[in-house]
Amino acid sequence: MRKPDYAHKMTDAELAKLEQRIAKLYKEAADELTDTVKAYFEQFEKRDAAMREKLDAGEITEQQYTQKFKSIDDITKAKEKNNEKYRAKTGNDWSFNTDGRATAYHEFGHCVVDVRGLPDNWESISSAWAEESKCDILKTPDEAFAEAWAAYHLGDEKLPQNIAEIIQKIAEGK
Repeated sequence: MRKPDYAHKMTDAELAKLEQRIAKLYKEAADELTDTVKAYFEQFEKRDAAMREKLDAGEITEQQYTQKFKSIDDITKAKEKNNEKYRAKTGNDWSFNTDGRATAYHEFGHCVVDVRGLPDNWESISSAWAEESKCDILKTPDEAFAEAWAAYHLGDEKLPQNIAEIIQKIAEGK
């Protein structure tokens, strides 16, 4: 193999700098969006609690409550019910994350994949995870990444350590 010439070395060095800069900018954007999502859910929970109080006090009807906005609890209940039905048919769960708060993080996980692609060897990693967890959504690599992204950002202890480490590196812009 030929020894790299000066131009190739300089190009490689410039590309490495550019990759570092892009990773740094990506991390900053991810941090800002994560903060925005957390703030949104905090506000949502406050609004939901206020609406729930009105419902409990008889000031509004159930229909008014659900028309105004759905609660995170409603999303959680729907995911859990879906898992129960799916499990009855297949013996496996469909969703890894049943917490309604995971939805926004899951969707952001798809954005991460759109921008940077899947991690190296992700197909085999997610396949093993799907098998181990008996969760069928994880059989699709993009969905597995989105579920992992959400679980990591919610601090879900069911997320396997090797996957949490992959997501952590990405979240840190590495």
